Amino acid sequence: MILNIKERVIGLFNEGTLSKADIGRTIKEEYKLHDWSDERARIFARRIIAKHHKNDNMKITDNTKPKDKVNYAQKGDNVELESNGRIFTLEQLLEKSKVDTKIWEVERHVINKWEVGSKTPDGKIITEELYQIKAWLKKNKVAFDYEELKKQLIEDSKNYAPKYEPIKYSKSKDSYLLEVSIPDIHIGKLAWDEESGENYDCKISSSLFIQTVEEFIKRVQGYNISQIIFPIGNDILHTDNGNDTTTSGTAVTTDTRYHKMFRIARQMCVEAIEKLMVIAPVVVKIVPGNHDRERCFYLGEALEGWFSNCKDVFIDNSPKLRKYHQYGQNMLLFTHGSEEKIADLPLLMATEEKEMWANTKYREVHIGHLHTKQSIQFKDISEHKGVRIRVIPSLCAADDWHVQHGYVGSIRSAEAYLWSKERGCECELNYNL
Repeated sequence: MILNIKERVIGLFNEGTLSKADIGRTIKEEYKLHDWSDERARIFARRIIAKHHKNDNMKITDNTKPKDKVNYAQKGDNVELESNGRIFTLEQLLEKSKVDTKIWEVERHVINKWEVGSKTPDGKIITEELYQIKAWLKKNKVAFDYEELKKQLIEDSKNYAPKYEPIKYSKSKDSYLLEVSIPDIHIGKLAWDEESGENYDCKISSSLFIQTVEEFIKRVQGYNISQIIFPIGNDILHTDNGNDTTTSGTAVTTDTRYHKMFRIARQMCVEAIEKLMVIAPVVVKIVPGNHDRERCFYLGEALEGWFSNCKDVFIDNSPKLRKYHQYGQNMLLFTHGSEEKIADLPLLMATEEKEMWANTKYREVHIGHLHTKQSIQFKDISEHKGVRIRVIPSLCAADDWHVQHGYVGSIRSAEAYLWSKERGCECELNYNL
């Protein structure tokens, strides 16, 4: 039997199409050598070939150059990759195999290296390094679910986007812009009263959000509202993925699965916008937070699709972190406030929106993130025009993390503002718990 194996090895080698590793695997399968590893079969083939050509002044290596070949085998949610030849790194292996790294992630890998020698016609021995790289991959279920979720949202938007009839609004010369700001609602956050002093979950947070919108609508009755600005985001969702972590990877406590969390947030926003649009056209600014930057963008896409047949709702879901809006002499900047230095915001306004800056008198920045109310006044060099930075409070309850670190005692609140085109902010409304 051994003689037959040796003859088979030499025959495969003389065909010039297989590497020694491939020859080893072939004889292992053909002769049912189940107790042999792939590496043992490769070494056996190499020795037979080397001995056969020892007296022929031929190369000890294969008579063909190693090929950058990658063997790809998928079993369910797992993939195994293997290369032999001149692929030296894991990155090269992934690139050569054209694996979609958004769907597949490396679980483990090994790299084997050895030297082979060959004799030149003048008798000199030269050596060459060869590599074998194996990688085991598993499906990144979070990323895969996101892709599926995105496809589902697009299809839902196309198939089920309702058709809204244009609303005829009353017109008035002395009208206002209504701003409704409810940042940091954190849908999916879990708080237990015995631990943190109050309960908080998806049901409580979404009901509170709608209740606040309805309360502000009642309070502005009697005012002529020509437009509504509705910033959405600012950590509207508590997590950014299926691993229950924020955008930066911080683990947080949640009360439900991320699929359900996202759906509740989407339905809540649709309901709120539909209530507001009865009063005046609504401009929605999607403001990414530090908890939900990626999912906030998906939420904006879902809302844009839902209201695609509505002329009275505009969704600004651009990838920019900072969103601007002009209403007469008013310049408003909406940003979460987790990335920028507060002192830099006035200069950013003047730099990013030069024309808007030049054409306005009243300028404000509205940020969330800190869950507490603050107001900071900045003035330019001539001290004629100021920039006010408002830190908008939150309705969100403290959870175990806030209690452990002593971040308690802030008044849970939301705010709305009435802006005159010529006179700036004339009314501030507070909804306190």
